[in-house]
Amino acid sequence: MVSYPVLLGVTLLVMVGMGCNHKTNIPTASDENFQEFYPIKIAEITIPNFKQVEIPEEKLAVKMDSVLNDSRCPEGAECIWEGNGKVQITVQKKNFKPESFELNTTLKPQVVFYEDYAIKLVSLTPYPKLNQTIKQEDYRVSLAIYKRE
Repeated sequence: MVSYPVLLGVTLLVMVGMGCNHKTNIPTASDENFQEFYPIKIAEITIPNFKQVEIPEEKLAVKMDSVLNDSRCPEGAECIWEGNGKVQITVQKKNFKPESFELNTTLKPQVVFYEDYAIKLVSLTPYPKLNQTIKQEDYRVSLAIYKRE
């Protein structure tokens, strides 16, 4: 005969195991729906490469670290694909750990999430032109910053 503690233990293990397989249907923010979760646009900023911009009322700093890749189809060229620009930024709220993110002009992610904020890449300038090279220090990124309610 099985003792009560053994039966209770087996029952608990089965229940825990079933709970681990249960998928919750909790919605999460994505590039497409982030404004449902972060409805308040607090700023749109343009940051020169290697520089930092602060939003004092939010105690938030955003730095453009570099352009990792710029394969956007140059003006004056005929391309099969529009290409992509990829930038790296670092975000830090006062008294919080800084975090680095990669954002894209065409590919995903175009929106990243940090603490109570969503940061969307609006544009990367200058746009490439045929037979011209853009220096890293000439790049600028425009970002829209949204906050949760």
